[in-house]
Amino acid sequence: MSEIRRPSAGSILIVCTGNVCRSPYTERRLRQELDDTQIGVASAGTGALVGRPIEPMAAERLQAAGGDPAGFEARDLTAQMIRAADLVLCATREHRAAVVRMEPKGLRRAFALLDFADLAEHMPPGPPERSFLEPPDANFVQRVVAAAELHRDDVHARLDGDADIIDPFHRGEREFDKMVQQIEAALVPIVEVLRTVGTPSFAE
Repeated sequence: MSEIRRPSAGSILIVCTGNVCRSPYTERRLRQELDDTQIGVASAGTGALVGRPIEPMAAERLQAAGGDPAGFEARDLTAQMIRAADLVLCATREHRAAVVRMEPKGLRRAFALLDFADLAEHMPPGPPERSFLEPPDANFVQRVVAAAELHRDDVHARLDGDADIIDPFHRGEREFDKMVQQIEAALVPIVEVLRTVGTPSFAE
């Protein structure tokens, strides 16, 4: 079962519907990219196929990218998971809305994955800027989220149809390839921002 660890740098929760395609692929790829940091990553679904492993076509593509699907089991999203996460990345804006309905305090921490990638692209290199939006004892992920908020006015918002990761469930190879393409493109700027945590100054 995928659980959010509680490392000093913070935690990220990935959300989709069934928790068998988009969110587990993103979770395991992000874990892979952040393996030597102190950031925890987990995932859940708004209508999860509880206990199911990653869909085979998603698992194949995950392994091809160097990720590991072993031991994954889908689980339902809960308000407690949202409260425990410092950043919630959602497959679509509809999932983000569901997260906020379930836990209104998650409003400032929840983003569609592609929207957060756009914000990350506009963040300057190096440690995130200090922001009045971050708590006094903010961990690294909380600082990144607060800094991203400062760049909302710099980003041209996507149209709703362009802000969602395609759902390939019960569809063909082409849809799974499109899903991977979208997620991998989004992870590039996000990982670049989060890799800043690889310095001792953010460790406890």
